[in-house]
Amino acid sequence: MSRAVRNACIVVACGFASLGAEAPAPPHRAAALRVERQYAISMDKARKEMLAADTKRIAGLDAALKLAVNAKDLKDAESIETLKSEAQTTMEEHASGHSGESMQIAGTWVVHYVIGNVRVYTVDKNGDVSLPEAGATGHLRSGILDLHDGKLERWTPVRDMIVVEHFNPASDFPNHRNTVGVAVRQP
Repeated sequence: MSRAVRNACIVVACGFASLGAEAPAPPHRAAALRVERQYAISMDKARKEMLAADTKRIAGLDAALKLAVNAKDLKDAESIETLKSEAQTTMEEHASGHSGESMQIAGTWVVHYVIGNVRVYTVDKNGDVSLPEAGATGHLRSGILDLHDGKLERWTPVRDMIVVEHFNPASDFPNHRNTVGVAVRQP
């Protein structure tokens, strides 16, 4: 562990200790988390509906293109081909479903926990996360990482690092974090 990361871990640990890491979070924090989770679920549902509409649009444009080609109407065929290309680009944008947060966090991160553990996470632009050493995958949404292992982590970007709060079991969230760490982007 580099000196900078070690110092950051100490600062993070001291900061949480001074905040009273075991003190219950105010009720409004839990309410805000519920709202953010519901928002993420709604956005995922809307993205799936948009993808279905995009697929239908492209299929319809493809059928129209075939009709124009069969009718030897090259001007219309060219126009439809342009629309189809734009529709495919739109579908790719909808399929990515990435948020600004995920784009900023996309990459490989080495997390140094204050208890001495080290983990390497890979986050893609969609917020999908893998932890290869454990063979685990999950999602990072609204700053909450869920690897579907009964634990949660809250990731908070701070300058060029991420403060990672670990909750085990997940039901401890947001009141009782078990450990904290600092993540640094791997080049």
